[in-house]
Amino acid sequence: MLTLRDKVRNKELVTFPVSRLVPNPKNPPERTMDNASFKTLLHEVRRFGVVEPIGIHKRTSMVINGHRRWMAAKAAGLSKIDAFVYDITDEEMDELFLALNTTGRKFTSGEELFTYLKGGKITNKTRNAVERLVRLSVYGKKTRDHHLQIIRAGMKSPVTYWSAIQMFTKLTEEVRKGSLLKWQFLCLEWITKVDGPYKMKNFCDDKIDADVLLDAVRQQKSIKRSWSI
Repeated sequence: MLTLRDKVRNKELVTFPVSRLVPNPKNPPERTMDNASFKTLLHEVRRFGVVEPIGIHKRTSMVINGHRRWMAAKAAGLSKIDAFVYDITDEEMDELFLALNTTGRKFTSGEELFTYLKGGKITNKTRNAVERLVRLSVYGKKTRDHHLQIIRAGMKSPVTYWSAIQMFTKLTEEVRKGSLLKWQFLCLEWITKVDGPYKMKNFCDDKIDADVLLDAVRQQKSIKRSWSI
């Protein structure tokens, strides 16, 4: 039985009709946004064509890697594009999609979060943060993806948010009353509604009084500092 590595090695290079390709719903939309970077790519495609082949799934014709090159080819009016065709399962496609999109122009944590919310695979670092945030959402009687959707909407990193919660926990360890999960949940609610994780880091760096921070989190209000919101 062939491994995924064997199947990747056996990929086939073909010239494929641009119009027959299918977008991958797990690809974060901002990666193909009409921004300055995309306009530069489009200019190059109009001059030279698509130099580096994209990657596609054999059974579905879905794009695995090279969404921006494909979109640029469409915008440039090209009818065909070179592509590596991978004869792999749907599950293997998810695995390869993650691998090919976390090298080169890497996924940000926010982009990985989009992929996760669409049912795709993500790196272990982001997955660990996501699982903890999901646990806190469920503890607070929210839907599993409640806070993840808020973080995604703000184009923020779930890894950074979890780090902020860890800093909060360490800072308030001596004065905390009640369960640890309770305070972690309240902290997550607070930094998604009132303040952000970068300001949270400032609290810890400034060694702000833990009782003041606890009061702010308890009442879901900002702390009046020189950088108050």
